[in-house]
Amino acid sequence: MQSSFSALFFKEKITRTQKFLAEMEQILPWAILLEPLKNWKTAETGRKGFSPSTMLRMWLLQNWYGLSDELMEERVYESMSFQRFMGIDLGQPIPDATTLCLFREWMNAYGVQEQLFSAVNGFLEERGLLVKKGTLEDATVIETAKSRKNEKKSYHDGEAGTTKKGNRWFHGYKLHTGTDAHLPLIHTATVTPANVSDGSQFDRLLHGKEQAVFADKAYYSEERKSMLRKSGKFCGILDRAHRGKPLTQRQERRNRKKSRVRSFVEHPYNIIKNRFHVVKTRYVGLAKNTAYLVGLCMLHNLYVARRHLLPGGCHA
Repeated sequence: MQSSFSALFFKEKITRTQKFLAEMEQILPWAILLEPLKNWKTAETGRKGFSPSTMLRMWLLQNWYGLSDELMEERVYESMSFQRFMGIDLGQPIPDATTLCLFREWMNAYGVQEQLFSAVNGFLEERGLLVKKGTLEDATVIETAKSRKNEKKSYHDGEAGTTKKGNRWFHGYKLHTGTDAHLPLIHTATVTPANVSDGSQFDRLLHGKEQAVFADKAYYSEERKSMLRKSGKFCGILDRAHRGKPLTQRQERRNRKKSRVRSFVEHPYNIIKNRFHVVKTRYVGLAKNTAYLVGLCMLHNLYVARRHLLPGGCHA
C-alpha cells in the first residue's frame, strides 16, 4: 500500500509503555549494569551474536512485563516500543527465545543477578536514596507453577517447601526481605523453601548499620528483643501473646504504633507481584528461583527510585 499524505503528518500517541521505557532509559546506570556482563560471549560461529547491552535490555523487558521467553520474542517483533528500547531497527536480527534462555542460564551460573542487586544498591546509596537507618523485615510466599497440595498432593518442584496460611496450603518459596525504612527499597533479600520460618532469616536481613528494626510477630523472641536493645537499636518487633497470657492494653497500643511503620514493608511485594506479574514461580529449583527473585528485587528498587532520579523529580 502506498502511504497517504496524511500519514506523513501522523503524530504517534505516547503510550504508557513508551513513557515508562523512556524514563527507565534515562535513569538506569548503564555502566554499572553492564559491568557484570562484560564476560558474556557472543556466538563465535554461525550467525553473529548479540551484545551484552542488547541481551540485558531484553532481560529487563521480560521481567518488567512478566513474559515467558517465547512471548518476549513475539513482543519484540510486534512492539515498536520494545524495539526502540533494545536499539533494534526493522530488518535487524532479534534474539530468539533460546538465546534469551541461554543468557539467563549464564547469568544464573555466574551470580550476575546478585551482583546487579549489590551494584544498584550501592548506586542508590550514593544518591542518598538508600539511607539504611532502619530495617523492616518480612517475607512473602511465591507459589510454584504446579502447586497441587489441595488436589492430588503431588509436587512439581521437589526443592520447594509447603506451608499453611489460614486454611490453605502453599507449595513454593519464601522471599525474605530487609527493606529500608526511608523509602521502600530492598537492601537485603534471601530465598528459602516456603516451610522455612520467617524468623530463621532475621540476622541475615540486617546490614548492621540500622538504628531500628521493625518486624511482625513471627520474628518475636525475648532473646532477640534483648539483643537489639543491648546493641542500642530500637526494637520494633510486635509483641506476641502466649497461651494463658494475652497482651496488655499497653502492648496492643504499642503494636498498633509499630504496625504503622512496619506496614511499609508490604509495598515491594505489591510491585513485584502486581506490577511485574509474579503470580507463580517461573523456574524449578532453589538456585534458579533465588536468582530470579533477587533480580526482581533489584528491578523493584530502580522502579521505586526512578521518580527521585529523574531531573526535577522528588527529593529523598
